[in-house]
Amino acid sequence: MRTTVPVIDLAPFLAGGANGQQAVARAIGRACEGIGFFTIVGHGVDARLVRTMYDVSRAFFDLPVDEKQRVGPRRSDIKHRQTKTGARHQDKCF
Repeated sequence: MRTTVPVIDLAPFLAGGANGQQAVARAIGRACEGIGFFTIVGHGVDARLVRTMYDVSRAFFDLPVDEKQRVGPRRSDIKHRQTKTGARHQDKCF
């Protein structure tokens, strides 16, 4: 079993060629079936924006649980529904 998160380059997919798109799709499929995660590069998102998002996310997840829960959905924002099979689902209402 793989224990490292694979790094997948999206550039071949974004270039538009069928072979590159299929290769990227296969790599993503293997990653999802194997470890369940992957990191992407070659996506074209500016490195400063990626770093900013990482820093903001890290700051949020470093907060105490009670503080994080204040920004989550309120109980009144969640509706329950039942499917024909009897399974219950929760949907957030925004």
